Amino acid sequence: MNRSRGDDGDDIIRFYDNISAGYDGIMGSHTSVTTCELDEVFKAVEQRQFKRVFEIGCGTGALTRSLAAVSDYIVAIDLSPQMVNAARETLR
Repeated sequence: MNRSRGDDGDDIIRFYDNISAGYDGIMGSHTSVTTCELDEVFKAVEQRQFKRVFEIGCGTGALTRSLAAVSDYIVAIDLSPQMVNAARETLR
């Protein structure tokens, strides 16, 4: 079965746009990344192994804020425009 991006990609974007306002409340501290994995990422950034960070799927920016504090430059993107708006608000 051949699916074009318009079939399910737009549905995914709409889904995250619709839940963006309450996303942090829904997810709380539950993420798909383990604490151990995050510790390794922060250790690498803090040790300046990476001066620039590119975060894919930034959501509401909760992790973005922490990464920005230890990196020289960060670019964070998300498929959902509403999630990007929420991230911008988080980072103000």
